[in-house]
Amino acid sequence: MILKLETNEFALERIDQSLVKAVLRTHMELTLTHISRFDQALEMLAGNQAHGLILDISKVIYIHQEAREFLVHALQTSESTLATALVTETMLSKFAGKLFLNLHQPLIPIALFDHHTEAKHWIISSMNNLRVDAA
Repeated sequence: MILKLETNEFALERIDQSLVKAVLRTHMELTLTHISRFDQALEMLAGNQAHGLILDISKVIYIHQEAREFLVHALQTSESTLATALVTETMLSKFAGKLFLNLHQPLIPIALFDHHTEAKHWIISSMNNLRVDAA
């Protein structure tokens, strides 16, 4: 099982069996190519195993429309990503995250946080609630 994947653009790490943490590394505009590569790497790391995703978008400057559409489609059709916590420490990324959530409203639970600790608690709680609802 792969536990960590790193590129110049992002780092993905499996924290435990049901949680993946991802950090977008450089100040960048996200294009369809970036999101597609990220999605492929996430699939390699997590496989078909159900997981929550903590995604740090603090360094994102802009997300191109095609990339947003691909991301929304990926979140809505993923059978393994059960919930996503977006983490941002900058006003620009916070604005981009709120805009994304308001415009696209994915089918899975998704929320925006200032700190990784809050995001981790929320994602674990959300996944536990999903497991209870499925039982």
